[in-house]
Amino acid sequence: MLDPKIDSFLKELEGFARENDRMWNIPPETGRFLHMLVRATNAQSALEVGMSNGYSGIWIASALRSTGGHLTTLEADPWKVELATENFAKAGLQDIITIVEGDARENLGSLEGVFDFAFVDATKDQYLTYLKLIEPKMAPNSLIFADNAISHGASMQDYFDHIQSSSGLEGVMVPIGTGVMMALKDA
Repeated sequence: MLDPKIDSFLKELEGFARENDRMWNIPPETGRFLHMLVRATNAQSALEVGMSNGYSGIWIASALRSTGGHLTTLEADPWKVELATENFAKAGLQDIITIVEGDARENLGSLEGVFDFAFVDATKDQYLTYLKLIEPKMAPNSLIFADNAISHGASMQDYFDHIQSSSGLEGVMVPIGTGVMMALKDA
């Protein structure tokens, strides 16, 4: 169950995003979907590529709070890093979130640890690059989600093709929000 204070704050952020065209937040139903899956899988270590103002990270981290987990999130835009840092603190989740500022293509390779849950919502034509950097860091039977899989599917075709041709990944399109490609990394 989502904490009522966090739920109220997320609604505030939804209003902020509607008023600011530089915020490309996920739809609330996608946030709830991710929140439920983090809890259902008892995820312990989550990775997010494309933090924006922290909206999706708050959904993920609030679920990680209940599992005892941690979120590592990456963002290239310094203004968005500042916004997200403030928003994570307002949500009371800053203690379970590590922010990595800079280009994900440069930073993903140097991240320590193994992840059991990943969410990608960044530059669409770079999704395959992100995936290739994320895959080696994912635990067996972990989940990788890519947002905008329906709305921006044409920009992500190489990503879809990679998942379909990989012997280590199994994917399915989830028609929620703007579309989410969900991939399971095999053992």
